[in-house]
Amino acid sequence: MDHITPSTPLETAVSARQFWQPDLPDVVRDALHSSGLSPHLLTLEITESVLLDVPDAAQILGALHALGVRLSLDDFGTGSATCTACPCTA
Repeated sequence: MDHITPSTPLETAVSARQFWQPDLPDVVRDALHSSGLSPHLLTLEITESVLLDVPDAAQILGALHALGVRLSLDDFGTGSATCTACPCTA
């Protein structure tokens, strides 16, 4: 079994419950600090439905982006989201 090292890219899904937590960016920052993982090696997968259901999604995405982590929009286009409805204006 391979071990995760601070140089191993890591991709993980963020659940709706996790995304609703106001301290999600702090939790991610603390996890990066304690693991030694470089932020650019972490990709957080977030589904379109979560983004549409969370009123402060744009602010949360901005805070996560500011940490230097990569963001991946999972299942985009499979639900009711459109580019105009998505709160993630980049």
